[in-house]
Amino acid sequence: DPSLPDLHLAWTLDDGPTSATPRMIDNFGDGRPATWFIQLSRLRLTPGFFDTYRDLIARGHEVGLHGLHESRDHLSWFPSGRLPAYASIDEALVDLEKFQAVLRGEGIEGRFVRLPYGLITELMDYLRLLGVGDAINTARRIILEQPVPAAASQVVADFNKMKAALARLGLHLWGGSGAGKPEIGVNSWEAESSPPSVTLADSVPSAQIHLINNVLPNRPSRRGSYIILAHDTSIASADEVARDIAAMEAAAAGKANLHYHTVSGLYRVVRGTDVGSDSPPPPVTDPPPVTDPPPTPDPGSVGRPVLSVGAVGESVLLLQQRLHERGFGAIVGTADGVFGAKTAAAVRAFQEAEGLTVDGVVGPLTWAKLLA
Repeated sequence: DPSLPDLHLAWTLDDGPTSATPRMIDNFGDGRPATWFIQLSRLRLTPGFFDTYRDLIARGHEVGLHGLHESRDHLSWFPSGRLPAYASIDEALVDLEKFQAVLRGEGIEGRFVRLPYGLITELMDYLRLLGVGDAINTARRIILEQPVPAAASQVVADFNKMKAALARLGLHLWGGSGAGKPEIGVNSWEAESSPPSVTLADSVPSAQIHLINNVLPNRPSRRGSYIILAHDTSIASADEVARDIAAMEAAAAGKANLHYHTVSGLYRVVRGTDVGSDSPPPPVTDPPPVTDPPPTPDPGSVGRPVLSVGAVGESVLLLQQRLHERGFGAIVGTADGVFGAKTAAAVRAFQEAEGLTVDGVVGPLTWAKLLA
């Protein structure tokens, strides 16, 4: 309906293939293309899934690269003192190239990658392994190519090594950033469906209703987008995705046009160019997004701490109370002073609604909007 705003969605399914994959596929079929971030170790155990993924690609889906090792699941690409990990980024990048060759040998071209634990988490763990303080903000600055302490120089070098390898292999690490912004950002996704505690049915439809009713109609582009993460690991996950799709479609009925994309398709819509192309494709049906300039922090936000998942205390309680006051209470749930997954989802929804960088981290600009 051309009279309605447009909401563009890219569902991404991590960690397959598994015994639950056929059930997960039933959620999407031909009308809802998705991107399947797969692990080489799982493919080696179940080689028949090569046929499954080729069939999905023929039906409009795509495959991305996720777990790189031949026999071990979920190895962090960057060294870690906490997570199962490669000893060096060099080893991970050798396996990345091997995985790409395996897929190409099967007639499958993967264009996107996603690190098993997410880029910022893996960089934070690497920084902590090296004894670098303030890991979350240092990791953010590395990703955003901002100055960092000298103690983080090895992590910066390895991050740049990863970026160079992705460019050489024609692969992309993208979490939803718009035209004119760096492709690699702090986020690898923008919303999550993961039973039992992080579910779109509990949280994102509420934010989506706010987005549809109050934000999209007032945007010059009349358009919004989400990259959604789910895990292709269990029947429970597949059933949760089915409920979340139904909840989102019910929330949008008569209020917005929902468009399903692969990550490649959403990249084209959001960034205005095809993957691997330096020139714009033919125009899409609606204009490229317009981003307002960032606001100047309100004086009341000065001195407020930067908050993210894991924070506790009075500042988190104030954050949760403000989110309740601004209409995001259904996402936050109980204001308990603990910055968990629901608070992070509410922060991301608030940032999306206010035209801020959507990263789930409460810095000066987010505080300024909350306290205004």
